[in-house]
Amino acid sequence: VVWGARFVAIAAPVKLIPLLVFVAVGIATHAGASHAPAAAPSMQGFGRAMILGFFAFTGFEISLIASGEVAQPRRAIPLALGLALGFVTLLYVAVQVLTQAMLGPALATSAAPLADAMARVHPALQGLLLAGASLSMFAFLGSDVLGTPRMLFALARDGVLPGVLGRVHPRTHAPYVAIICYTGIAALLAVTGTFAELVVMSTLTVAVIYLGSCAAVWVLVRRGAAAATEARASPWLRVAAITGIASMIVVMALASWTEIGGLAVLLALSGLVYGLRWLRLKPVSAAR
Repeated sequence: VVWGARFVAIAAPVKLIPLLVFVAVGIATHAGASHAPAAAPSMQGFGRAMILGFFAFTGFEISLIASGEVAQPRRAIPLALGLALGFVTLLYVAVQVLTQAMLGPALATSAAPLADAMARVHPALQGLLLAGASLSMFAFLGSDVLGTPRMLFALARDGVLPGVLGRVHPRTHAPYVAIICYTGIAALLAVTGTFAELVVMSTLTVAVIYLGSCAAVWVLVRRGAAAATEARASPWLRVAAITGIASMIVVMALASWTEIGGLAVLLALSGLVYGLRWLRLKPVSAAR
């Protein structure tokens, strides 16, 4: 965890350098250009853009997964999340607006918009953006492997998944079996699917998880599970939970019927596995 956290801490500011350079160059060269899109998108195109845009903001929950191994998580995690999401939102808006100004109608057909935009200024800047994109993907994988396998570990520890996923390394105490399984599945999906397909798959499944988390917050608040020091936040937690549930339903509704059907099948299979696992463990729990 320590080395993984250090890697993410170092990679995060380094991978931001190309984007900050892009923003600076864009402002310097296209400050007075038109930022309006060439044409209004279709409803289908808008829905696809929403799903892809939502994917760009996923992953912030990884910090919560590893919060049990963070010093002063009650203070550090909310502060880090607020600052990170605020900064990333401003950066994404700036990048989008400047890319529209630099490419114009060509943005709709560009496979690498930021690199193409910088190529119009100088070829060296295009190389900088491509290198930054590679580093960004590598850093994302590092942070993802740091946090996401711990979901498998937690589910295995709770008896939902096979117990072997709950094993930890005797020296580092990292959930090495969960990490190996997760990275293996991710590698298989990466070599058998396209980026767009994987983004949609990831976004829809994450939306279900977020929806469930928001529903859990609502239930916990109703049960009075919030600590006494957080009692004042309860009304806002209810509002946030309802807003989150509604937002996730909208995101899922923007997918195609085929994608929604695939998500439904995945949820049904997951529910079946969970149900069978619960029935298997129920007699053991009753015996205790």
